[in-house]
Amino acid sequence: MIVLVCFAAQPVLELLGSGQDSAFSLLVWVAGTRLILARRDVLAGFVFALGLCKPQLFVLVPVVLLLQRRYRSLAAWSSAAAVLALVSALRVVRGGAGVVRARDWYVDGVERLATGGARARLLGGAAEPGDAGDVSGFVEGKRDALEAKE
Repeated sequence: MIVLVCFAAQPVLELLGSGQDSAFSLLVWVAGTRLILARRDVLAGFVFALGLCKPQLFVLVPVVLLLQRRYRSLAAWSSAAAVLALVSALRVVRGGAGVVRARDWYVDGVERLATGGARARLLGGAAEPGDAGDVSGFVEGKRDALEAKE
């Protein structure tokens, strides 16, 4: 219950809402270190592998595990890293077009919002069809274009 209260705190919600993953990285470091100190090497290796979402922060983990002769942790880290790399590669190969499509829709939407429609709304005017305020038309147009390609 205490964990839920902590996750409901305003700083945590602000952190998650703005897309920051620094708290997750800190959680992975702390959890992995505590597991290593508790001699739960395999689980610690799996937890440290979760840090590969920010590889620049976790690049030295396998080196430290190797230098400390924690071979079980290193094996767990390596296997979890391989699985994560495989899942990522499959996601890009199979669903990469959807990811690119969503990014293109986002860029188009931002460009439309940067044009006159957003300014007209701010100044009290009504949005015109096909304008930035006409989001439904924008989405329908993209959906129709997508269906035409398929």
